[in-house]
Amino acid sequence: MHRPAWVAAWALALLLGLACAMAGGAWAQDAAQVYMREPMRIPMPAAGPKGLEALLVRPAAPGRYPLALINHGSPRVSAERAGMTPYAYLPQMMEFARRGWAVAVVMRRGFGDSGGGFAENFGTCQDPGYLASARSSANDLRAAIAYLSARPDIDATRIISVGQSAGGLATVALTADPPAGLVAAINFAGGRGSPT
Repeated sequence: MHRPAWVAAWALALLLGLACAMAGGAWAQDAAQVYMREPMRIPMPAAGPKGLEALLVRPAAPGRYPLALINHGSPRVSAERAGMTPYAYLPQMMEFARRGWAVAVVMRRGFGDSGGGFAENFGTCQDPGYLASARSSANDLRAAIAYLSARPDIDATRIISVGQSAGGLATVALTADPPAGLVAAINFAGGRGSPT
């Protein structure tokens, strides 16, 4: 089902407006502003020694930045999960960074190069287990928030979680038992197991 382009544009404008307000209106006016891009591994026992693959982008200037966590969806074809990468979200990450945010994309277990194997199996459409799948996703997000919150360049009192599709469901699950500092959550078409 395709939504009209104005719906997506309106949703993006709303999201960016919220981001700017939460960042204290810190718009990056200087076109020459430099950004830091840092690939990393998030330690998580359930992800094994490999941990969770992640990418952090923020303005390069020293300081403490509010954190936006962008949560990816899930492809319908399971074989495509391994090819996913946080760099696919770099354009969205840059929009947050330009507005004074540190932004992270974390590949949950079983996606991209994260360890631990796929942990979000929801069963079949005839006998779904969405709650267990969502809790598993939220556990990965909590591990990422705990790790990133300990960094001196992150303002752990201002965190938002943004997700689309399976990442939207993960975002909603995260709010059921929110970590300290989570002040907003945005769910774009969250869910699991659509047939088409």
